[in-house]
Amino acid sequence: RFEAQGLATDASPRTSGKVWTTGANGIPEGTASFGPEIGLVRHVLGGGAPASWRNDAAPNLYILKQTEGGRSVDHFRWGGPGQDLILTALRQSSGETLTSLAAAKTVLIQGLIFVIGEKDSTTLHPSGASMAESLDVRFADWVRQIRAALGVEAPAVFVEIFDALDARKQTANARLHALAASIPNAAVIARDPSWQTVGDGIHYDAAAQAAIGDAVFAHFRQSYGRPGDGLVTGFPFAGLRPWFHVPPLFIDDGGTNMRIAATPAASGTIHALVTDADAPVPDAAAIRDASAAAPGFRKAVTADQEVQWWSGSGVFQSNVTQDCHFVLEDASGQLGEVATVRRWANAKFAPDLALVSTAGGAASFSARPAFTGDLSWALHAGARGFMRPEDVETAAFEPVDAGQMAVTANTDVQIDVTGLTPGQEYTLLVTGRKNGTERAVTQSATVIAA
Repeated sequence: RFEAQGLATDASPRTSGKVWTTGANGIPEGTASFGPEIGLVRHVLGGGAPASWRNDAAPNLYILKQTEGGRSVDHFRWGGPGQDLILTALRQSSGETLTSLAAAKTVLIQGLIFVIGEKDSTTLHPSGASMAESLDVRFADWVRQIRAALGVEAPAVFVEIFDALDARKQTANARLHALAASIPNAAVIARDPSWQTVGDGIHYDAAAQAAIGDAVFAHFRQSYGRPGDGLVTGFPFAGLRPWFHVPPLFIDDGGTNMRIAATPAASGTIHALVTDADAPVPDAAAIRDASAAAPGFRKAVTADQEVQWWSGSGVFQSNVTQDCHFVLEDASGQLGEVATVRRWANAKFAPDLALVSTAGGAASFSARPAFTGDLSWALHAGARGFMRPEDVETAAFEPVDAGQMAVTANTDVQIDVTGLTPGQEYTLLVTGRKNGTERAVTQSATVIAA
């Protein structure tokens, strides 16, 4: 909480009474390094922004900083060790929060700032490749979660990490640009050659962080702000919305019905509606209203808990490619984000994934894909819920092993894993792509290694 701590030295001015702030791991006294929030705040308090932005008696600026150093993107996503960190900041019930401020003021989201990627560049895929190569795919889901919770596609800025003479970090920065190009309202702030680190070649020093904050805030104002004062008014916050930690995914195909898994962030009801492939995406209210009968269906759910269920028979057409649209409604009747999942024809396993044997610290699993294409698998230590098929493909969340293989329709495949600890539980997740593009169902199997 940096309103109670110095900005850089004991003698530095303090932000108390000028800026609403919250978050963990703020600015320690005497540190030479902090985040871009200081440059952003100084831009406002020091006169870099119009006077209307500053009100010392009743702060007009709110900074939410919730972070941990030395962590990957997956650490903060649902399913990672730090999954509760961002949620704690958003859901906290004490002190000034976005929700409490919105009850008394007009809250306008100016933007989201991310300075991350170093850990992803040095974390290795089980194959030995850098996880930086899939940074954009995994990062996009984290941004989705935050935006869905806020209820607006707020502008997002990704700051290049310090990449001098390091190919893996250069790859991470390249993937940040790919990320910004793949989602709406996103941009990258390129590293200025003058930005230096605190001496470790990793963390930007105070001067660089100040410059980053100034550049990011200028981007928000120039790209999204209204004429005159640069205030971004297009992304109002009216309270947290229900969102999916893990969006719905198909985990089995019964022909005219499908088995679904999802992890909602709010208790309530998941509504679903099946349409022809590529039909216009219905809005949230239309999905809710149509979910009472086929081709719609619904399921009561509990916050933060994975749910698995079968849709009713006759909801889908057997062996036909269709789209299924989902929306989460919380207990108050508020509707959240719409998630669309395509059910591809014959992109399933029959028989399903199953454990064959385990002995000597090894295990074998088998499945029979009904499609020709590619299969991806990831083995995780411990019990593990379902995750997005993209996360299985990219070996997200640091599995103990992972791999890919070509498969032929109606031909058994066997996945052998070794080096397991006897008595330890493991979860194998498998997904695939028919013809290399059409996504198959995702399945899981567990084993207590012998």
